[in-house]
Amino acid sequence: MRIYKQRGVRGMELATLTVQRKKDGLGGIIGRAISLMVGGTLTLIGALVFITIIGILPGLGLMMIGILMLGAAIKNSQTVVCPECKKKANVQKDSEEYKCLRCEKVIILNWQR
Repeated sequence: MRIYKQRGVRGMELATLTVQRKKDGLGGIIGRAISLMVGGTLTLIGALVFITIIGILPGLGLMMIGILMLGAAIKNSQTVVCPECKKKANVQKDSEEYKCLRCEKVIILNWQR
């Protein structure tokens, strides 16, 4: 990772971070596919069980678990380290910038493949 500093709008200092984009391995791809299938199935079963009067609570639980699994499968993030305070943060891959939660600096991200 390379760090560059430049002057931004109104003299505010901006840090630019060059990040090597990590590729998903075979295990990650298989895990995402399984999570998508299981999450979708649980959401569908939960919705069907939710329709019955007796199964409202179990159906709601199944739908929530399924939606969480779908969200985990769709999430496409990578960990970066703030160049100012060294705090780790998860950012969406290919996002242009992020604001550090600790030092509140805006960091511009340059992604390399």
